[in-house]
Amino acid sequence: MAYKAISEAEQAEIRKLVTERGMTYEHALHQASQVEMRLYKKVLEEVSGCVALDPSKVAIDPDFIDAILVVLPLSAIVDLKVFPLSLNGNEMTIAMTNPSDQNLITELSSTTSMRVNPVVTTHMGVKDAIQGNYGDRLREVLQDIRDLNGKPVLQKVHEDKIKEGVGVIYERFLALVNREYQRAKEEERTLLSFMVHPIIVSYTQRLMMDLILRNCSDIHMEPTLGGYRVRSRINGVLSTLYQLPKMAGEVVTMRLKLMGGMDVMENPTPIDGQIGYSPVYGRRVEFRVSVMPTINGNKTVMRLLEKENQSVGLDQIGLTQADMHRTNRAIAAPNGLVLVTGPTGSGKTSTLYSILGILNDEETCVVTAEDPVESEVPGVVQVPCGKGTTFAMAMKAFLRQDPDVIMVGEIRDHETADIALKAALTGHMVLSTLHTNDAPTAVMRLLNLDLDPFVVASSLRLILAQRLMRLLCAECKNPVSREELLKRHDPIDVPTEPDQLFEKGKGCERCNLTGFKGRTGIFEILQGGDEMADAINARAPLGEIRRIAREGGMTTLRERALAVCGEGRSSVEEVIRVTAE
Repeated sequence: MAYKAISEAEQAEIRKLVTERGMTYEHALHQASQVEMRLYKKVLEEVSGCVALDPSKVAIDPDFIDAILVVLPLSAIVDLKVFPLSLNGNEMTIAMTNPSDQNLITELSSTTSMRVNPVVTTHMGVKDAIQGNYGDRLREVLQDIRDLNGKPVLQKVHEDKIKEGVGVIYERFLALVNREYQRAKEEERTLLSFMVHPIIVSYTQRLMMDLILRNCSDIHMEPTLGGYRVRSRINGVLSTLYQLPKMAGEVVTMRLKLMGGMDVMENPTPIDGQIGYSPVYGRRVEFRVSVMPTINGNKTVMRLLEKENQSVGLDQIGLTQADMHRTNRAIAAPNGLVLVTGPTGSGKTSTLYSILGILNDEETCVVTAEDPVESEVPGVVQVPCGKGTTFAMAMKAFLRQDPDVIMVGEIRDHETADIALKAALTGHMVLSTLHTNDAPTAVMRLLNLDLDPFVVASSLRLILAQRLMRLLCAECKNPVSREELLKRHDPIDVPTEPDQLFEKGKGCERCNLTGFKGRTGIFEILQGGDEMADAINARAPLGEIRRIAREGGMTTLRERALAVCGEGRSSVEEVIRVTAE
């Protein structure tokens, strides 16, 4: 057993003072224990679990001292009493008086766009390091901090970045790339050092921040013959926002790979990664990263995952009153299967989270299997799948965990479907998604997974098919007559009434010059029931399933889209885009 400088009880008391009262380890140590100076460093390491050092006695490259201020401004270093020591890969080592402060570590990751490796130090160690390396600049910096009047310094840093935008650092970034990239990529070690150059780190962060703040869902870095095209998906539609020279695009792509924990060198096969921190202050955003080799270079796509609970009420996602009644009735049942269907990006997971928001209470055990977990929901047990754990494996484990409600991210195969449906028959409410174009087709898909028709018929409560439809900007939408639209479009795409409709305007500041502002869901709902069960048991054709659903009150996606258009909230072009057959 290793010798400890202080007792377990003293260590526990120090950690309690740090976590419950927000003390630094240094302050807590002085209050809870008497320690000889020769043992002080050892004790700090024991109680904090981090390496202890004095940053004022560490030899730091003078170029690093100046360059790091591009990533972490001196005002933040002084105000937060931290001191950056080194960069290694995508990790920045920072000396801190309280390395257990996870909120500060998260905020520093957002500011630096790097993972933070904390080491523990004392107030005097940080103070001496700052004085020794930045002493001639401190007077001005201290005045800047006083001028903030209590505003968090990192918040001000982010606000300044947003105000300055991407362009403020672009020329420096481009000059660095043109000057040093070709030489750097000749050796992997040199390339890795180049990828954490503060100018490259800062430019990539500002580019990501700009795209995120436009409320995009995906970011595409696409190599072309002469450069890189940067596109983002906003309201379900891709648009080009930046064009980068070839080498600049390659550098940003490599930087993103490094952030995602991937090999920055060329890969002959597609690879995936995860960026587990946000480059935007105050936003809990993570990224699922996919890199795919093409004839012109690596294409990188990042899917944004908002980790805060983003669910909204069922009454806010676009359901009609009749559909709300059907949905609430289905999920109020003690057991059964509720499916949400639609293509990728149609909002299926958001709808499931809205349903979970209703079912999640103190008396109900709710478990989910997701790949990945897109949003954290308090009170719900969420299991990530995809790294050795399949949906089927998670479902089998769930059934031994006494759940009331089970959500499985997607039904992809016979095994998952079979377990899900049998769970729905044995007292569990099961929620899941399926990739089909409409609700009736989902029934056929279940049968095509070689499931027993009786099990499908007996477990099915509701199938909800959906799309996301862009809404016209209220400030700039253009009035247009129905007759004018009929000259340009097929009558099946134009509402039968009213005579006065609207179409996309020229765009304005409010809508980012797109003519659209926000989205709404459109839905068609197929209910289970005796007649539907008989048809499923008889393996009735799709047309018969659709007829029964229509007679049971199902409004098609096209009809709902036309209704939204007729209300003046969207356009005929959107009707065609989201419901084209």
